[in-house]
Amino acid sequence: GQGGLLDLALHPDFAENRLLYFTYSVSGSGGASTALGRGVYADGRLSEVEELFVADAWDRGGRHFGSRIVFHDGYLYMTVGDRGDMQRAQDLSDHVGTTLRLLDDGSVPPDNPFIGREDARDEIYTYGNRNAQGMAVHPSTGEIWQSEHGPRGGDELNVVQAGGNYGWPDYRWANHYSGARIPDYDESGDIVLPLMDWTPAIAPGGIAFYTGSAFPSGTATSSSRRSSTGTCNGCASTDTAWSRPSACSTIATSGSAMWRWGPTGSSTCSWTRQTHRCCASSRRTMRRRRFRAPDGQAPEIDERYSSACGATFS
Repeated sequence: GQGGLLDLALHPDFAENRLLYFTYSVSGSGGASTALGRGVYADGRLSEVEELFVADAWDRGGRHFGSRIVFHDGYLYMTVGDRGDMQRAQDLSDHVGTTLRLLDDGSVPPDNPFIGREDARDEIYTYGNRNAQGMAVHPSTGEIWQSEHGPRGGDELNVVQAGGNYGWPDYRWANHYSGARIPDYDESGDIVLPLMDWTPAIAPGGIAFYTGSAFPSGTATSSSRRSSTGTCNGCASTDTAWSRPSACSTIATSGSAMWRWGPTGSSTCSWTRQTHRCCASSRRTMRRRRFRAPDGQAPEIDERYSSACGATFS
């Protein structure tokens, strides 16, 4: 199945302690689950290996183990997938469909959000996650960003929030594999909404932040929920809901342009809707979520489009 060695991460003090952490699938009487271990890596060998934590995510299926590891501010974060049993992602009584927060020895921090709740596991930091396989710390904000696989569409980029419910499987901007529509997110509720989502799916298997200068101006394709002022494609841009890299020209997903900030035909700076190109193998009608933004910026749009090649947003 999808098990095996899942992730590797160096302890923040690796130069001194040589500790290498790893997540992996483990077998037991209940089937398989996700585990965390560590060992001392030196001279090309791993020694003093110990298993620190085994998630209560047992299932006899071979899919959706997660898992990514991130160290941040003295804590270890690790993801556990929904194990193909999606309803368990809303059940706090085990670790299925969660992000866990631990100390570096596998123990539980005393300020985790569900400490003291009889119906919840102490290790849980977020829940309602399907299968997060990308996680990285934003170099400017210190937020933990996480990419998550959707089903038939609905891959997501999220910011990890303590105690957050990310909606799976009750809400998604996507369909089930059967084609059945998943209810749209309730934006007035307590569900944490994604920063970005992709339909058709792009299957994000990992994420990283790059702060170097190898990429030329005009190719940035990321966005974050921050207030800032910058220049985009020759136009000043102030956006209190979504800040965009000062070198950006197009907000894109998987190579498909969505909105472009820059001069129009009359040289007036505005947002311009772009043509969506997609694979001809899928003819389903799907829905794509757009960015929220204030008046005068990229509008909030819920659109249906046909995934026939060359279709444009309607």
